Amino acid sequence: LLKLAEEKIKAPVPYYLLVEQAALQRISDIIGPVNIGSQSTSLMAVFEGTYSTPPLDLQTEIRALAANLIEPRFWWKAPTLMWIFYTQVETNLSLSAMWQVYLAIRSGGPNIINKKAVPVIKQAGSARFFTPEHSWQATWWEVNGINPGLPPL
Repeated sequence: LLKLAEEKIKAPVPYYLLVEQAALQRISDIIGPVNIGSQSTSLMAVFEGTYSTPPLDLQTEIRALAANLIEPRFWWKAPTLMWIFYTQVETNLSLSAMWQVYLAIRSGGPNIINKKAVPVIKQAGSARFFTPEHSWQATWWEVNGINPGLPPL
């Protein structure tokens, strides 16, 4: 999967998290309710896009989640969450790297987080979708603040 992602974006991916559905549900259960906008919902509902109609934009979602996770009410849950990350999530992030991400969010605020979906196009006359060839790479550039001089998606 990592190799495929690197091929699509045409750049190395130094860190990754691969979270199966069952682990995501466990994490969501441990975290409990999170506030997204004016709603209280679950982490799982946010990832599945079922908490709001219409859903909020991706930046608002990820930043609201980050804001929730740096609140003191979540601190006591950190050891259990770390245990899940190391036993049920495939990642090459070290505990130190995860701690650095947390500290960066605490000091810089949730607005330092970027999230962007790779755009897809619905195939005419079909229920199938496809991704234009340059979409993966352009999305990677946008999330990382790289401006290669190409038109936006």
